[in-house]
Amino acid sequence: MDVSAADVLFPLLTGVAVVLVTLLADRRGGRVGGMLASAPITTTAAHVVIATSVPPDQAALRVLGGVAAMLASTFGIVAFFYAVKYTRGNPSNARLAVGLAVYVSVFLALTFLFATFPLHPLSAFVILFATHAALAFTFMREPVPVLQGYVPRATPRTATELAGRFLVGAFVVAIIRVLVHVYPPFAGALAVVPAVFLVSLTVMGVRQNAPFAARAAQAGLFGTTAVAMFVLTVAAGLALQLPGGIWPLIPFAWGAYFVTLALLGRVHSRIAR
Repeated sequence: MDVSAADVLFPLLTGVAVVLVTLLADRRGGRVGGMLASAPITTTAAHVVIATSVPPDQAALRVLGGVAAMLASTFGIVAFFYAVKYTRGNPSNARLAVGLAVYVSVFLALTFLFATFPLHPLSAFVILFATHAALAFTFMREPVPVLQGYVPRATPRTATELAGRFLVGAFVVAIIRVLVHVYPPFAGALAVVPAVFLVSLTVMGVRQNAPFAARAAQAGLFGTTAVAMFVLTVAAGLALQLPGGIWPLIPFAWGAYFVTLALLGRVHSRIAR
């Protein structure tokens, strides 16, 4: 497989974007940080890689394949939250490690399941939105008692920590370039896997505490809904094979993401009262 300039540029730019978004997310923390952590940074670069690496008539279907990963991520978020919540009494870093391990395990297991027994994209999106609607009035109301009276602390950021954030974003996009030819179902999954989200949860959990990250994960559920709108916008444009390919679709997809996030942010603020 030949290596082009884009194969180098996309991972580098994505790595930088991951650093910037995660800095903002862990600075804001809580509900706002959790939503910011869902920003489709790796998703944007990955969709460009996918759309430019396959025949035009296959691009929309490959992009829509990411819905399986969004379903897997949804249940991963719920699993992370409860893993942290019900390991109280243990050190914060241990609770965070358990939560992240459970999230990754659930995500990979469900992604593999959906790749083996694929859902029709339309059915999968209906299930995704219905699940999020149900969780909005159940999971989203779950309290995190340990956070009561908690005062966030400021700790210095190290060069090693920032380099780690950069490498996560760069690695995800680089591996998608390989998987899009080797194993397309996982390329679609990684295109929407919340690499930025996982990095942000880790950073917030280490810099603050595990319940702080769990609280952010709750808000991240609505972020996944907004990412779904991003994916649908891109897929619709690719299916219509509009002039210019995927590039003109990116601003509209980001617009759909931000509008959805703003609306759901208001909903979450009311639910959380």
